[in-house]
Amino acid sequence: MLRLVGFLGPFSIVRHRGRRTGRDYATPVLAFGTEDGLVVGVVYGTTSDWVNNVLAAGRAKVKRHGESHDYEQPRLVSSDEG
Repeated sequence: MLRLVGFLGPFSIVRHRGRRTGRDYATPVLAFGTEDGLVVGVVYGTTSDWVNNVLAAGRAKVKRHGESHDYEQPRLVSSDEG
């Protein structure tokens, strides 16, 4: 049997709504679990549309390891804190 969960590792999908268009988007990211939520790598910078969409909405749905969960109160943190 082929098990993909271990292979997928930190690969996740952030689902968010466009703050100007109102369209739904799905953005692939690297996400790591913490005691109180997730740390998501912002590879293309803090001015990326998906980052601004999530911050403006104050929430996002993340699919990770085959399960979707809602997360609220997103915030930017330094790489040291992340």
